[in-house]
Amino acid sequence: MKKDILIELSDENNGYLFTAEVLSHRISKTYLSKFVKENSYERVAHGIYAAPD
Repeated sequence: MKKDILIELSDENNGYLFTAEVLSHRISKTYLSKFVKENSYERVAHGIYAAPD
């Protein structure tokens, strides 16, 4: 379920994940970090991650 939310957020934001938006959905920074590593997202700025594609 959390993973689905993160994928949906990424799709809505053209491949970007924003920490503040993730936290507003009650998903922890720890889970976000795990998701970012497992899915090869790249940190592009403080609190902003880009999808590999």
